[in-house]
Amino acid sequence: MKHGYNVSIVQEPETSFNEDVTATKRALTLQDGPCILVGHSYGRAVITEAGMDPSVAGLVCVAAHMPDVGENEADDGKRFPSDLSKSGAIKKTADGFTYLEPTQFPKYFAADLSAEQATFMACSQVFNFADNFKAVITAAAWRSKPSWMLVAAADRTINPDLERWYATEGDQGACSRVSLKNNRCAAPGTHTEQKLEDRLV
Repeated sequence: MKHGYNVSIVQEPETSFNEDVTATKRALTLQDGPCILVGHSYGRAVITEAGMDPSVAGLVCVAAHMPDVGENEADDGKRFPSDLSKSGAIKKTADGFTYLEPTQFPKYFAADLSAEQATFMACSQVFNFADNFKAVITAAAWRSKPSWMLVAAADRTINPDLERWYATEGDQGACSRVSLKNNRCAAPGTHTEQKLEDRLV
């Protein structure tokens, strides 16, 4: 609880897209009023579906994918390939879960963080089932609810041009957008004490 807001953090199992949506809706049941869902990276696709819950008043997208109905992250990413997608740093386990090669993690995901923070994140990353990125969106909450997009202008995990396209050139053109200069995909963990206006482009 901070500034009067009751904040819940969802730990998505990332074993299937539907299970991640279910986990998000489970957290919503613990809230006692209108909610704002915030999604980062893959998590934004999850809240696109989970946001259809009647308790959700709006959605915030932070350095993330924002697919429309009938779309999926994997195909959308091909519009503007990212540095990470071309690097070979994405690895897959024998049973089909993806992860970012730990030694490459800071370079492509967390270059803004301290070496200690980046190493911790690299070693504690939750492996994501590869098929989750191909999950087709069946309902897009941003079509009927207010949405905001934060673009990480130096993102190497998701191409910033794709993030801008989601916010301004795709079907989501009504989405409000803010850009953070020089920030990478780990934007939620950087400059937390700095005034937002100092980071805007």
